[in-house]
Amino acid sequence: MIDTHCHLQIPPLADKLSQTIDQAKKQGVKKIIVPAVNSNDFGWFEDNINLDGLYFSLGIHPDSLMGHDWRTVKTKIIQLSQKFPQKIVAIGEIGLDTKINIPMDTQIKWFKQQINLAKQLNLPVIIHNRAASDVFKGLFNDIKTWPKAVFHAFIGKPDWLELILTKGFYVGLGGMITWANFNQQNWPVLQSFQDKIVLETDAPFLLPTILKGKERYNKPVNVKIIANFAAYKLGRSESDLETLTDQNSAYLFNLN
Repeated sequence: MIDTHCHLQIPPLADKLSQTIDQAKKQGVKKIIVPAVNSNDFGWFEDNINLDGLYFSLGIHPDSLMGHDWRTVKTKIIQLSQKFPQKIVAIGEIGLDTKINIPMDTQIKWFKQQINLAKQLNLPVIIHNRAASDVFKGLFNDIKTWPKAVFHAFIGKPDWLELILTKGFYVGLGGMITWANFNQQNWPVLQSFQDKIVLETDAPFLLPTILKGKERYNKPVNVKIIANFAAYKLGRSESDLETLTDQNSAYLFNLN
C-alpha cells in the first residue's frame, strides 16, 4: 500500500521515525510520500533521503509563506529535485486557505509560482484546499495548463468533487471520509471516478473516527483503516481497492 500524504517530519512521528515506518511496513504500507510544509523540511528530507520506501514532495504550505523568499525556495527545490530525482516525486504541499491570516493575493501568487515550477520540473502537485474552492474555480480559468495534481484530504461537496474529477484532478481520501460531516453523496461520484482516487493519512493529523479517544495522533499504518472504509463504501474488496489505489498513486507520482 501507499500512503500518499504523511508528515513524518512533524513530531511525534519524527521522534519515533524508525518505529513508525517499521509498524507501517509490517501492515503492508510499503511506500510513504512525505510533503513539505516549509523550507526547514527540505533539510530533514536530505537527512532521511535514503530511507527505504520514503518519497518526498517539496513546496511551501500557504500557512508557512511568510518569511520565505521565492527565489531561494525555487533554487533549493530545483537543486534537490535534480540531485534526488528518484526520491523527489512532487511539488507540495501547496495551496489556498481562507481560514488563515495570509492575504489571498499572496497565497495565489505563491501558488501560481509553484505550479509553474512543477510544470518546469515535470512533477505532479499536492494541493491543500481549505474553504477555498471558489478561489480555485477562478484559477481554473487563469491557469490554462496544469500538471498532474491531487486535492489532498478531500472533504468538499459533491458538485465540487465532480468538477475537479472531471477536470482530471485526483483526490486524496484520508481519515475525514470516516467523519460524520463527510458528505455521503460524494460516494456515488467517487464510484464513477475510481481511477482518480489515492489514499492518505495526513498523519499525525486527521485521525479516523474509530481511533478518536484511543490514539493521540494519526500514523501511516492507519491508511489500512481508510482503505477498508473506502472499499466498503465503494463496494469493493479491500485487496482490490488497495491494488487500484496503488496503481493510481504510482501513475500520479511516477513511482516504480
